[in-house]
Amino acid sequence: MGTWVQLLTNKSIDLDGRQRAYKPGDWLEVGRQTALLWVASGDARLIKPVSALMPQAAGVLLRRDVNGARATAESWGLPVETGEVRMDWPKTLVWEPSLPVRKALLPVGFGFLDKWHLAAPLWSYEELARDVGTPQDRARTEAVIRDLRVPLYDTRLLFLRRTRETRELLWHWKQEIADGSDERLAFLRALYRVKPVILALPTTWRN
Repeated sequence: MGTWVQLLTNKSIDLDGRQRAYKPGDWLEVGRQTALLWVASGDARLIKPVSALMPQAAGVLLRRDVNGARATAESWGLPVETGEVRMDWPKTLVWEPSLPVRKALLPVGFGFLDKWHLAAPLWSYEELARDVGTPQDRARTEAVIRDLRVPLYDTRLLFLRRTRETRELLWHWKQEIADGSDERLAFLRALYRVKPVILALPTTWRN
């Protein structure tokens, strides 16, 4: 069973090998993930509210409760806990509220966890690992990953599926940031040590 959406932009859809053009205002039944991606990109709207598409076995780990962040997280229709990074649910969103979050993207991010161990937005397409942290921090990172000409992840928004790999990732990350290391570089070091299957989300997820 698909998900019904109303288009807000023109779409050309392949149906049984034939292209058919649709225009704004048309209703379509598509796969759930396609529907969520279209909604997230502003190409369609749903019949049902986004909160109705949130997974049941999921929750939000709020790293800090500031400026009404907990109330915002609770409005998403998910259980919320506050504190150090951990996974209290099979699917966990770890959120640092200094990064605004678009509610429409949340079901999409959780949906990616059906395939990936975790998903996180890229920090920048220009600012790389070689551009942040102290010289000592960069040297530590280069010793692990060998090349600092790699993109960073924005660790303020992490979608995590509870697996052996993600448990190990969080353990290593916590060890790496214990001495005040830049947490983006620390995250890279943990990633390279554990090698979970990560999906790099576009930087538009940070806006």
